[in-house]
Amino acid sequence: MGKKGNTAIFMLVATVLNLVLLSVFFIVGLLIVNYLVTLFPESETFGVLMIFLLFIGAIAGSFFVYTRIVNWAVVKCSI
Repeated sequence: MGKKGNTAIFMLVATVLNLVLLSVFFIVGLLIVNYLVTLFPESETFGVLMIFLLFIGAIAGSFFVYTRIVNWAVVKCSI
């Protein structure tokens, strides 16, 4: 397999990894938000704010972890 094939496989695996990370962060965050909303049921805007922050946090968290893993893989595979 040539360099283009390896690059295509790497990008495909990296994209799937990023989607899995995003899903995991979002699902875990939803469980936490669900618990917090049951603690504070009187506030209607609290849940909406928490979902918004969860969405931003899941994207940022998955991007941070994805970047670390991809940098590690590039260094490990280029040796």
